Amino acid sequence: MNRRLCRDEQRIAAHLVYQALLEIRAAATAGQRSGEPDLQRMHMLADVVHNLPGILGTGRISARSGPDGWPGPGTFTFYWLWTTASPAQKNWLIEQLQNLEYDYTYLDRYGEWPVYTEPPTSLSLRPGGWRRPYDATSVRIVPTETLANLLTEEFARGLTSKRSDRLIAHLKPGATHTVIPNQPDDIFFGPRRQGIWEYRVLQQMEDGALIDGHLRAFRTTIAELPPSAAKLKRLYLAALPLGHARDTGLWFRDHQSADPNCPRCAAHPQRPIPLADI
Repeated sequence: MNRRLCRDEQRIAAHLVYQALLEIRAAATAGQRSGEPDLQRMHMLADVVHNLPGILGTGRISARSGPDGWPGPGTFTFYWLWTTASPAQKNWLIEQLQNLEYDYTYLDRYGEWPVYTEPPTSLSLRPGGWRRPYDATSVRIVPTETLANLLTEEFARGLTSKRSDRLIAHLKPGATHTVIPNQPDDIFFGPRRQGIWEYRVLQQMEDGALIDGHLRAFRTTIAELPPSAAKLKRLYLAALPLGHARDTGLWFRDHQSADPNCPRCAAHPQRPIPLADI
């Protein structure tokens, strides 16, 4: 690991998070005065820096391998940030990095190397190759119809302000999807409330891709689903490690680039981002 580069990235990450918060606060203040907050920009800024706090602590997106000349796993968080950024996010990043006189050219050297893979579906004895299982009894393997019902209920019961119609329309028919409880120290995307938990979903999309999804549900709702897998299998699935997989947002970005005239996307257009999601 290139320790100097890691220290530099920590310094830059702190600035990026700080600057994003300042701009979000300014946009919110301006929005209160005008009655029309720039929600798209606020969401863009929050989205581009939300993985960076891990660099400032002990967490870090690492890579077991990389292309020739890869400087070390410590730099993978920045590479992920750079490679998955939208054009607007990258323009903002470039402006910030140039203002700091930070040489970011190393991030462009590996553009052809895939930054993400499918979620891990097997365990390994290597560091990071497994996780201590949490609440394995709540792991469920569900068909597409059941996952669609869970996603619909998530919105209907006020657990999220985002509808999932567009996602549901792009799930692979007849497939199965794995619902795994988040561990207590994982990032939660909503407030922690009694009886409600968040789940990682290994979901199959219409093109056969396996991606990381997210579900917020009442624990009782998940408990009422049939286990559909033996105890040992559920324990195995609960121990699956986190990877560098595409999430739903990145899958849709790739999908819209490959199929800009998708009829299902046209039937379920992306709605404006609610303020509650910022």
